[in-house]
Amino acid sequence: SDSINQNPTHTYQDTGYYNVTLLVTNIYGCTDLATQTVRVRPDFFFAAPNTFTPNGDGVNDVFFPGAMLGASAKNYDFFIFNRWGEIIFEGHDLKDGWDGTYKGKLVQNGVYVWTIEVTDLENTVYNYIGHVNVLH
Repeated sequence: SDSINQNPTHTYQDTGYYNVTLLVTNIYGCTDLATQTVRVRPDFFFAAPNTFTPNGDGVNDVFFPGAMLGASAKNYDFFIFNRWGEIIFEGHDLKDGWDGTYKGKLVQNGVYVWTIEVTDLENTVYNYIGHVNVLH
């Protein structure tokens, strides 16, 4: 698009590679041209709750650590650790959620650390760490 703005902006409607050209003219009529290829990537959003209640009531019984919107994962590694740093759950699919159990038994109420490493379809790696409070 064309602009006479001092600091022009443009919003692309789709992902991909675009050639952006900037033509500038100073007050004396001298012009210069610069072209740069820019890459518009898909949105990647992550959010995780801080508490869940695996008490069997059918509400908030499984901890899903994130919502990836606008992007798909090529690789996904999700781990839950107890207070001693032992892995008590691992998942490798976006649909894998933790039901609050370890070796078939509900864990104690408390705070558990989780980590996630996810690779998007463009091979960008995202690492997240957080904690979740378990309340029965």
